[in-house]
Amino acid sequence: MIPVTPCIRVVTGIFFVLFSRFAKQIIVYFGFYKQIQKRMELKIDLYTQGERPEVTKPHPDFLKTLGEEGVRKMVSRHYDLLRVSEIKNLFPDEEEEFGKAKQRSADFMIQICGGPDYFNQNRGRPMLINRHSPFSITSEGRIIWLECYRVALTETNLPEHLILSFWNYIQVFSAWMINSTPKTEK
Repeated sequence: MIPVTPCIRVVTGIFFVLFSRFAKQIIVYFGFYKQIQKRMELKIDLYTQGERPEVTKPHPDFLKTLGEEGVRKMVSRHYDLLRVSEIKNLFPDEEEEFGKAKQRSADFMIQICGGPDYFNQNRGRPMLINRHSPFSITSEGRIIWLECYRVALTETNLPEHLILSFWNYIQVFSAWMINSTPKTEK
């Protein structure tokens, strides 16, 4: 007969290996990423139309650590979440146009994080306030946009200080895009 203690150790070891291998999927699946977000204080400050808070660019190590491909994957995930959000009407319906929007956004984020100036090469200077002016962006829409980024950013598995660096940038920068007030119902 096999002693119980070694059996427990083997079962525990197998469980630990399997759990650690799939821990990220399990954590994200069950929504525990919200606890991680709270720990990192990925808070959303409230702003109204016309406010222009001072913006600090993300730490250069964000791009160095995540890489261009990682930034593109994060932006793609963000856009996929937006496509099924309450502000999906602000984004192209056609797959090709939606893909172009993802690429432009990724190019901008890579550039703002200290990478090559892909956005400037392909679109000219950002002038994002003007580029977003045809769309009605409310403070509530900004919050939805940020909540989608919160999920995409948390899934990158970057060190906390780099996530916070990027979050602090988009959290403040996004306030500049608010160009409408919500319509009240009568």
